[in-house]
Amino acid sequence: MDSVSVLQEAFCLLLFWLYF
Repeated sequence: MDSVSVLQEAFCLLLFWLYF
């Protein structure tokens, strides 16, 4: 697994939490 992919996924989750 790429660390960049994990970071991007975490960022997407964070944005989701901020939106909702």
